[in-house]
This record gives sequence, structure tokens and C-alpha cells, in this order.
Amino acid sequence: MRRLRTLIQALVLCLVNVTSGDAASFSCTPYFERRVCPEVLICSEPNLSRLDDVMASLYEDARRRMPTGFSTGFRDYQREWLAKRANCGCNYECLERQYRSQIEALRRTINQMNQ
Repeated sequence: MRRLRTLIQALVLCLVNVTSGDAASFSCTPYFERRVCPEVLICSEPNLSRLDDVMASLYEDARRRMPTGFSTGFRDYQREWLAKRANCGCNYECLERQYRSQIEALRRTINQMNQ
């Protein structure tokens, strides 16, 4: 039984190393090593990883356009969202909802800055 468990653990680690890419906003490797959610799920699920890419791109776009006096508040806003995302843990549906909500909010922010 112990040999089987060791074999399964080795296979899982190999699969993690093969599939572990990076999401746009963070490196996946340390999270895989520590088995930390929600980051492991974001890195493992292509749809969540894609949503992370979109969100990170929109955040950077909005941050670049943000007037200097607003940048600290905007950064704090993003940190609050990251805390909400963390509360999802490994719940796929919760993470997807959080990402879609934040993407929409960032798009609205960018659109308002363009007016």
C-alpha cells in the first residue's frame, strides 16, 4: 500500500510539473510546491488561467491610464478583490464568478476613463 501511495504521489508531481504554466498575474510554481488554493486551481484549470490572463491585462491597462492621485486607491481596490478571490479557496464556480465580476468592473473603469 505504501509503495502504491508513493507511486501515485510521484505521478501527480510529474503531471503538475508538465501542466504547470504561469497565469498572467503570478508564477504558479511556488503554489504547486506548497499546494495552495486558489492559485493551484487557477493554474490547473485552463478557463481560470485564461480569465486570470484577461483580468491581469485589464488591470495593468487601467493602472497605466489611472491618474497618479488615484493609483494607491486603485491598488487597494485590487487587493480587496484578491482577498475575495482567496475566500473562494478551491471552489471553481466561486473563482469563475469572482474573475468574471472583476473583469467586468475593470472594463467599466477603462471605458469611463476613455470618455
